[in-house]
Amino acid sequence: MPVFVDAGLSLGALNLVLVGVVIGRRIFSAVVERRASEADRVLRPLVVAFLAGDAAQPPLLDAPRRALGELLARYGRLVQGDARDRVAALAAETGLAETLRRRLRARRPWRRSGAARRLGDLGMTSAVPELLALLDDRVRDVRQAVATSLGQLRAAQAVGRLLGSLTDGRIPASCVRWALVEIGSDALSGLRATAGYRDPAVRAMAVQLVSRLGDPSDGPWLEAALGDADPRVRVAAARGLGRLGGAPAADALRARLEDSDDAVRAAVAGSLGRLGVASALDALLSLAVDGPFDVAAAAARAAVAIDPVAARRAALDAGGASANGALHGRRAVHLEEATWRPTP
Repeated sequence: MPVFVDAGLSLGALNLVLVGVVIGRRIFSAVVERRASEADRVLRPLVVAFLAGDAAQPPLLDAPRRALGELLARYGRLVQGDARDRVAALAAETGLAETLRRRLRARRPWRRSGAARRLGDLGMTSAVPELLALLDDRVRDVRQAVATSLGQLRAAQAVGRLLGSLTDGRIPASCVRWALVEIGSDALSGLRATAGYRDPAVRAMAVQLVSRLGDPSDGPWLEAALGDADPRVRVAAARGLGRLGGAPAADALRARLEDSDDAVRAAVAGSLGRLGVASALDALLSLAVDGPFDVAAAAARAAVAIDPVAARRAALDAGGASANGALHGRRAVHLEEATWRPTP
């Protein structure tokens, strides 16, 4: 019996210790949170006035580092131009940037990823070389945080490394795409240099991004991509020409209506309709009646966009021109639906 009593007393004492630890942690967290809130209330007017250009740089060397870092990072994500440069200047002046640079070499991955994200939030372009070195970090979360920050910092020198990471999947494709879009037009020269990449996924993403970030002067580059061996690249190029190509791209697109891949033909038809290429109308009407399902649907919408009257007439002719009218009607179903549906 005494053994059970001793065991019960020991468990009771252990429970008291655990309850005390929990209560102590909650009290500590509440105190830290209250101090951070008070520091934020004091620092915010000073920082806002400086970022707006209404006041000189405030003396913040003795300010609480955690509260100051969170405040600057929050505003760094919201502002652009001169205000963002001022955020970086404050981070450098107060030593926050140097602290974060040291954390990039920390043993714990969460410290490295947190420092990488914060450097991007603060707009510390001077940290780009160190961030580029971390793209080879052994931990995926760190690499993803670094890619995000390089996008925030608009680091054009990172374009090749970011695209290369798609080959082995070291960084998620969605993260790479976001970073390259954030880099913007400065990424175009690096994107155009991907024509010789072996991985078609890299070439396809490059074509998609050039189509989004580029201008009509990229039309010839996209026309060349229409001849790529991989259909994913040709689909992206066809869609890009519908956005950027203009009239000069019409001939290259018309030629691809005979592509061996149905997805490419559908994308080409859509772009021809978007550009309003009247010379492609007969070919589109033929595909709308006799083409495979997806190709016929895209060709029908394109034909209606170019000439709705001619498209409606072709639908009526295909639907009841002979004793096989029922068969022709089913083959022309996309064309008939498109003529009755408003074109967006």
